[in-house]
Amino acid sequence: MEKIEFIKDPILEAEQLLANKNELKLEDLKELKERGFSTEKFLTYLNKKHGYLFHGSRAEISFGEKIKSSKGKLFATNEGSVAIIKALFANNVSGLKNLGYSLNNDSEQKVIIEGNVEIGDVISEKGYVYIFNGGGFGNEDTQGKAEFSKKDSDEGESIIKIIEIEKADFKYQIEQLS
Repeated sequence: MEKIEFIKDPILEAEQLLANKNELKLEDLKELKERGFSTEKFLTYLNKKHGYLFHGSRAEISFGEKIKSSKGKLFATNEGSVAIIKALFANNVSGLKNLGYSLNNDSEQKVIIEGNVEIGDVISEKGYVYIFNGGGFGNEDTQGKAEFSKKDSDEGESIIKIIEIEKADFKYQIEQLS
């Protein structure tokens, strides 16, 4: 009798890992990434299945802490690609005039860096995606469909899960304009 091997879906495996942990570190996802796992597709899956929103940041915030905004509004996205961009790219580098991104379709997505900066100063080797329940967020007064905001409370927003992101998770072009 021939042995039949079942191939487990890496996204479902990652979901199971995330169900059992508060944080997924790079080492937790290494073997899955070797089998073709995509962090971006996983985030999109989490949004579609659970309605989660994501806040990408280069700042490391411990699980159990709450995210607070210094500007009175907390921003989040439902798009895996945008969460990864926000987790890896800094928008407060000296000489940077503008950091933007194009979300036309998968083949044309890119990050646009405008200003006299080195690309290495703008993109980090790793970052973090903080996952929120979607409650209370809306996209009124935001820049587009992939951006949501919520008036920040004094307590901040509870993080329900954290995923560590690495530069290799970013799959799009970078266009630099002077």
